[in-house]
Amino acid sequence: MKTDKHKKRPAYLDVRAVLDHFGGLGPLVELAARRGYCRFGYDAVKKWRQRGRIPSDRLVEMRELGARIGKPLDINSFVRGGNGKPI
Repeated sequence: MKTDKHKKRPAYLDVRAVLDHFGGLGPLVELAARRGYCRFGYDAVKKWRQRGRIPSDRLVEMRELGARIGKPLDINSFVRGGNGKPI
């Protein structure tokens, strides 16, 4: 019988890597504001980083933003397996 310590961590989105794709927390917020994506501010993005989660509707906006600025956001490239390595 397996114990809790042998459970595999589920796949997850590497939120820090997503934010780094846009230059980090501050640059993402500034870029979003300049491009008309004012629905998320610095405090909200900071909470995403702390929680390790980005709301799905904001991910969609970030994909659109990335496409507009020539930095396409391929979500699959930021998904990590239970061991922290890309899937």
